[in-house]
Amino acid sequence: MPTAHGYDSPWSVITRFAPWSLLCCVGLWRVIFRPAQDLGQRRFERFVFCWLMLGMVFFAAAPHQRADLLLPLYPPAAMLAGRELALLLARLPRAGRTSLVLVIILCGLGGAVVKYEWFNRTQEYVVLTSAAQKLARQVEQHVGRDFPLTHVDDPYAVNFYLDTMRPLAYGPEKKADGVYDSALNATYDYQHAIRLLQGDAAVFLVLSRPEKILDDPLAGDLKIYRPIDASLPGHHLCVLSNRRTLAAEDRMAMGVGPLTVTTEGLKWLHVAQNDFVFEPVNPGEPAEVQFVNGGSEALRVCVKFISQGSTTRQEHTLEPGNAWNCRP
Repeated sequence: MPTAHGYDSPWSVITRFAPWSLLCCVGLWRVIFRPAQDLGQRRFERFVFCWLMLGMVFFAAAPHQRADLLLPLYPPAAMLAGRELALLLARLPRAGRTSLVLVIILCGLGGAVVKYEWFNRTQEYVVLTSAAQKLARQVEQHVGRDFPLTHVDDPYAVNFYLDTMRPLAYGPEKKADGVYDSALNATYDYQHAIRLLQGDAAVFLVLSRPEKILDDPLAGDLKIYRPIDASLPGHHLCVLSNRRTLAAEDRMAMGVGPLTVTTEGLKWLHVAQNDFVFEPVNPGEPAEVQFVNGGSEALRVCVKFISQGSTTRQEHTLEPGNAWNCRP
């Protein structure tokens, strides 16, 4: 049965495919009430009609409604709209067809400019994406893309603009003291983020809700700084830290999913899920990385150390609640 928001799919096709959706509606009416006399054309009409309408019913009944999932319905809608436009242009003289095509092109370009440069500018997802791009640009300019940022509740666009693939530092189970995100099936673990700040290692958190940290009684005695603030009107996005400036230090920590990673004497080269690549800051001197599994499942952790042209690789299955220390 269609969901309570089953109308979202038809409405999304109409609005996102406008103005051609108007011609598509005319084409649907023609298929029902004035089908073509030619057998080949009639088969084409029925095929496109069934493709569009059955697809609409399928997507309307889905519990998860997203407009970008409707792209498979655009080809049949375009074919119906294109046929109607061809029938319309066939009735006009050549000069009239040229003028109409020019008008359509100008209206389409003008509508796109108005939509994307005017109406969409204040929409939430556009503002958040702009803030993410601004923050990523500042991080890249100051410390580079591979800097150990702990993503707490920020949008994925931050990872996108930094060209990284790091999961949020969240609790793997729904907890009473966190904010649960059903889309991610994860908890925004602000308490875990505060505990990271309480350590002696340098920690840099990316947050879109900094008040969750700043207003928490657990963080009352902490000195928390904001080395980067990419917030835009109505939307926060910043880096909170137990250090004044965004810079690499000898001892650093970050949260990667349920893992807490603390390094000493190492430079972070790459972080992706449970794969880590480090380089000793001073080859020959002591360096170490510690992994702590705060989740509920065992994790396979892979570490690579690159030093003076050679690479060493270590792997370890880390049980829940356990720690693993390794050295180059």
